[in-house]
Amino acid sequence: MGSRRGFLKSLPVAACLTADRAGLMAASWSARRGLARDSECRPAVGKQVRWRAHPVAKIPHGYQLAVADAEGRGRLDIFALSSEESVVERYENPGWAPHSVTTATVKNISLAPLFRAGYPPRGMALASGFSLSDTATGGDVWWAERAASLDAEWNLRGIARIPTAHRLRWADLECNGRLELLVVPLVGAGAVAPDYKAGAPITRLEMPDGLLRGHLSAGGSEADLWSPHLVDDTLTVVHGALVMDWDGDGRDELLTASFEGVHLFHPSGKGVGLKWTKTRLASGDPAHAGSRRGSSEIGVGRLAGRRILATIEPWHGEQVAVYFEANAGSLWDRRVIDASFKDGHALAVADLNGDGNDEIVAGYRGPGTSLYAYYATDASGKNWERQSLDSQMAASCVVVLDLNGDGRLDIAAVGASTGNVVWYENLG
Repeated sequence: MGSRRGFLKSLPVAACLTADRAGLMAASWSARRGLARDSECRPAVGKQVRWRAHPVAKIPHGYQLAVADAEGRGRLDIFALSSEESVVERYENPGWAPHSVTTATVKNISLAPLFRAGYPPRGMALASGFSLSDTATGGDVWWAERAASLDAEWNLRGIARIPTAHRLRWADLECNGRLELLVVPLVGAGAVAPDYKAGAPITRLEMPDGLLRGHLSAGGSEADLWSPHLVDDTLTVVHGALVMDWDGDGRDELLTASFEGVHLFHPSGKGVGLKWTKTRLASGDPAHAGSRRGSSEIGVGRLAGRRILATIEPWHGEQVAVYFEANAGSLWDRRVIDASFKDGHALAVADLNGDGNDEIVAGYRGPGTSLYAYYATDASGKNWERQSLDSQMAASCVVVLDLNGDGRLDIAAVGASTGNVVWYENLG
């Protein structure tokens, strides 16, 4: 990828980080913990941080990545997939040695690792067979279980077939610590351009008890089946999906970005009696109609103590927008902070500089490919400052986590036309 020194010189220095974020501290990183974290070191609103780019891997037509501690070593590995070639890989932290997860699937589109302390399964969900031109077939959802050898490909077991399955997310929907898999298709069966009118059947899959206990039968049986339950089928072109505990009740909620804007799905009840309440929070881009409208990506953060929504709009759009909560029952107030994107596709929200306010990380895949960070320069959120992270990253997906265990939040991104995986070290 070449030297990043020129790009680093353009980034301003920021004050020290104040709070230790939930990172995994390996002994080899202990020398880095001497950073000042006293309250007087809190940076002002919008203070930018410095970054150092680290190439991780080349991957053709990179589409999605995720981060998980796959070996229980206290280090977060990076998983990434290609949408056009049969490549799903894990890159081992810290040297980023590549390990193939599988080469048996085609048209890969989403992965969701499940490596959680105290949770028996150690594997990942994987969606493949994606096609927007054929919405009646394909959409294979797999459970991939890690092989005994690091160099062996993982064992695959088909768990569902949901055409145009596009986003996979784990969620605790009953406040019982048992995770279920949310499968979010892009469109419904029979949907055709330009309006893709058929609703996407968002589905939750209950993990079988055998997998939870860690002893699935070798050939598969009825006891191994994942039980499907429909969440909603009223939205069209559901491109973005975010799982979080929105209201602090111990249950995860689902937020979606679709042609109809941003919606919040709140679960209640248990088991087969679990029900959903759908609330529309935002309408998305009001200026576009037809085949490009609404919202494409969704993130949630806080600014000056109040919640904000961040989106890319419309579908694969040009705009990064921020929403502010309005009066109860009203749609949230919209403000566009950047309208220069070309095929916007990557979005994350997190407190990068430790000032208690969240920043926005966003990127696009079109000509002039770029990855940016946005900092609010005032508590009202009316003004934002853009920081360029990388002009050689056709960002399809971005995540924010502490990758080197120094207590600062880092960024990892995967590129489409640039065919690369890069992590950006937060230097404070």
